[in-house]
This record gives sequence, C-alpha cells and structure tokens, in this order.
Amino acid sequence: MTNIVPSAPTSVGIAAGDAVVDLWWSAPDTNTDGSELDDLEGFNIYQGTVSGSYDPAPINGSYPYSGLGFTDINVTNGQTYYYIIKAVDYSGNESPASVEVSDTPDVVDDPPLAPANPAITEKAAELLLTWDSNYETDLAGYNVYKGTSSGSYSLVATLGAYEWYVDQNVSAGQTYYYVVTAEDYGGNESGYSNEVSGEIGQGDIWIISPTSASPAILNYQNRVQIRYNYNAFDRLVSEVYLGIINSDTGEIVYTESEWKPPLPSLGHEPYFIWNGKYSFGPNEGICVLDGWYDTKLYLKVFEFLGTYAETSERRNIQMVGCISSMIKIIEPNEQPITDNNFTFNSAGPGVCNVTATGTSGISSENPKLEWSIDTISGSTLTSNPQNRKGPNITFTFTGLPSLNSEFSNKTLTLTYPNVSGTQDTQTVQTFFSKNALNNPGSGDPNWYYYWSQTEASSGNHQYDPATPNYGYYIWGDPHFYIGSPASGINSWTGHDGIDTFAETCLHENQHKINYQTWWVPIGGYNAQLDQDGDYVLDSAEPALNLDPTKWDTDGDGWNDEHDIAYDAEFNWSAGRADSEDWSNPGHQSSK
Repeated sequence: MTNIVPSAPTSVGIAAGDAVVDLWWSAPDTNTDGSELDDLEGFNIYQGTVSGSYDPAPINGSYPYSGLGFTDINVTNGQTYYYIIKAVDYSGNESPASVEVSDTPDVVDDPPLAPANPAITEKAAELLLTWDSNYETDLAGYNVYKGTSSGSYSLVATLGAYEWYVDQNVSAGQTYYYVVTAEDYGGNESGYSNEVSGEIGQGDIWIISPTSASPAILNYQNRVQIRYNYNAFDRLVSEVYLGIINSDTGEIVYTESEWKPPLPSLGHEPYFIWNGKYSFGPNEGICVLDGWYDTKLYLKVFEFLGTYAETSERRNIQMVGCISSMIKIIEPNEQPITDNNFTFNSAGPGVCNVTATGTSGISSENPKLEWSIDTISGSTLTSNPQNRKGPNITFTFTGLPSLNSEFSNKTLTLTYPNVSGTQDTQTVQTFFSKNALNNPGSGDPNWYYYWSQTEASSGNHQYDPATPNYGYYIWGDPHFYIGSPASGINSWTGHDGIDTFAETCLHENQHKINYQTWWVPIGGYNAQLDQDGDYVLDSAEPALNLDPTKWDTDGDGWNDEHDIAYDAEFNWSAGRADSEDWSNPGHQSSK
C-alpha cells in the first residue's frame, strides 16, 4: 500500500427498474495528490439500505470491477438502495467514496405504444398488412383486428415480433378494415393503430391488344413495343413477359421484356418493350429484316410477392425485324485470386488484372463486340487488345495508390453495337495488391488499409493507432479495438500478416461474444454468479470443461475467460474469409 490513492469516480448516475438497479460513472484520471493515475485496476461498488451505511464487502465480489457501468439484480422492489463507488489501483489502494446515489426499484407496467404507419397492399386474392416496428425492450408481439365496417373489429391474429400479416380470408367486392396493437410480456396491450382498409381485385382476365389488324406495334430494329390493356384493377406489377409461340412445336417461350407504366397519352394502355431474345425455325438467332414476321402474343404478369396471372387468350400479331443475336456469356475468369470469401489481386505491387470472355452467339459477329470497365482514379488503365474489341479482353490497372475510395465493385460491360447498343454487364471486384507499393514500412498488407479507413469505419470494429501490435476489448463496449500490426509480427499460433490480423480480431471478438452471451442477458456482470472471479458464468463452466471453483483451470497463468478467447484464434482461416470486409472496403463485417 502507498499513500498515493486514486481520486474518487465522478458523474455517478443511477436508474431503477423492475427488480433491477443500473449504475454508471466516469473513471478518474488523477490521484488525490494531483499526479496522473496510470495504474487504475477497476472499481469497488458498495450498497446499503440506509443512507451513509454500506455493507463492508463490495457487491462486485473479490476483484475490482473493470467496467464503467454495473447492473445490480440482487434487489427487492419497494426497497430504497444507496450506493457509492471507489476506484482501485493495482496496489490495492482505494479512492475516497464517490457521491452517494440512491433509487427504489419497482414494477414498470407501462403498455407499449400503438404500432405506427400501418399500410395495405391489395393483391389479386389476398391483402398484405404491414406496419413499423415497435422498439420496447419487453415487446412480445402484435395483435391484428379486422372488420367489415369502419370502427368495428374482432381479433384475427396474435403474432410474434414481426411486422406483417397476410389475409387470404377475403372476398371480392368486400372492403376490409384493420387495426394493429402491440403487446408486452406483461400482457399490457397498446391502443389501436390508425385504421387502414382495402379490397381484393375482381379477377385476372386480360384483354390483349393489338390484333393482327392493329397498328399498335412500333419497331425499333432490335426492339418491339407492344401496347395492351386489361380489365383487372391496377396492381403493383414487377415484370411482364411476352410469350412467343414456336410454330413447329407449339411451345410457349417467355421472352425478357422491360415493363413500362401506363402513359397519360395512352389512358389505360400500358406497354412493354420486347427485346426479341427468341426466334424460331431454321434461322434461329439470325435477324429477320426482310418482312413482317407473324407470331402470337401471350402474356404472363408477375406481381411483387411472387404471384402471377396468365392470359387464356392468344392474339396474332405482326412484327418486323428481330435482334440478330444477344450476348450469351460474360465471364471474368481471372478475377483477383479467391481464398474462400477473401479476395486478393496477385498481379504484383500496384497492379490489378481483370480478364473476361464473351460471345454474341454468332461466331462471325464476335470481333464486333466492345468492352469497357470502370476506371480507378490515380491509376493507369490499359487493355489487350488495345481497341477493346473481340470475344476476349484483359484490362490492367497499374500504379494503383493505397487507401483508394474507388476500390471494390466495378462494372464490366460487353456491348454489341450492331443492334442499337445491346449490352450485358457484370460486377467484378478490384483490389490493391497484397504487397502494394506506398505502404509505410513496406510491411502492412493491403487488407489492413481497407480495414483501417477510419472515415468509413462502422460496425463492430474500431481502429486504434495508439495501441500498436495488439487488440483489446472493454466489457460492455459495443466495439473491440485493433492496433496496427507491425511488419512480420507473429501471432500466438505462429502466423503473420493477414493471419495475425484475423487471429487478433477473432480473439478480441470472442471476449465480446463471451460478455454478450453470459452477462448481457442478466443485465451485466454479476460477481455473485462468478465465484472464482474468472469472468465466466459459473453455471456455464462445466459444459466448457472448466472448473467453476478455479480462476485458472489449466494453470497457464491466464483466467478461464481469456483461455476461451485464446482458443478462438485457431479459427484464423475462417476469420480472414470475410466477404463483407473485402467486398466493401473500409467497412467491417456484422458477422
């Protein structure tokens, strides 16, 4: 013991709930003599039922508590509790007491708020009711009430905590009225939400136009615009397909089309554009430009939740021309090397290659294909062949800088210029090479630069340049922290580079998982449920082959909770296969 003791904790707060008291405070940064406090170990928390009189044993147990917030669940509703907090250094010196705070736990019995923004989506044979989520911590679920007249309802569904209800017990011509309530685990129910209403349509009978005598077809060389109307109610339509009848087999083949909403000039005549992906007969795949082409029209309509309607009517139509060919394949077959979900570029320092192949379907037309790809600022883009034409292409980025905000997904485009610029696209991933130029010290690999872009950081990880070579986690904190790994530093399992980084993340994340698994569900760390002080919940230890009476079961000098985090490091190969990190540079995985 020394005469230099920490200053008292400050900003002590308290809030009581149902059989629970939450405490929080700020740590001192000086000793009582004004010197810097650089050996703070934790805090002791003292409780009493009379102001100024406290149990001599701290409620956090035998070891100082390391967090800045504590939940006391060993309380009785209706009893007032008084608390003080004392800081403790590594020499065992306690600070003076903080200010006393007190509160009285009691039953909280407020009902939830009524659900907000209910809405109805009308479909051909059902009604979809949705609403916004409630955020009460004790929310059990929702109740749906329905009626056939406004203001009069009966309960039709009791749901869990999800925000939709599909009602298929509906009839055409009848309007239905709905309200929703929220209910907590104590059985308290909110008031009604706002009322919403809706009704299903009158059927899916489609009248197709044009007929063979109708001039409602507009030819655009490789596209045909077809107008039509229908007598069903207006719906949210996601896709429309045109069926072409194969005159040889009678088979209906649905072609791709581009949905267009109704235009004011057409009244209730929506239209779509047929891209002509199919033609039949001996000239299949070759453009017919020398006259009208007779076929039959057949519509299939998909709505937003997967249901669809098909016509029972076929109409002869005439159309001229068809697309001579479509791009069939676009394959970046030499993307950056993939290791599980983890992507690197191996072309060399500051270089990234993207190689792709494509075909028009007609070999004589393949030399006319044209390629393009998004640029990356600060680099030079070249191609082979230089004119960027033909079925094969290699794009090469050179002089790539580090920490570039334009890395990751790039759009690779293949164009067939003879038919009004028909295009096919594919997204590819571009990354700085692993042993990139311009890396300080020539040792920190590319993955670390993506991860440590603090301007884009979010989620579960934080970059802490003040703590090089290792990571740490503070219990109760939403983040864990990783410092910059030095060049060539070895981890516990003998790896370096990306593997060291992955192991460090896994180790610190396991500390966070341990805290969230054992202590968050019971309101925070409770020393009375951790008699050996190893920060592992006593009741969980037997299943983990740990001794709940020993701080260090295996005798290696580290407590049991740390040993669990250490074991997580050996899953390093999975830790580096993080598709969210590597496909979205600067952001961290939520997994």
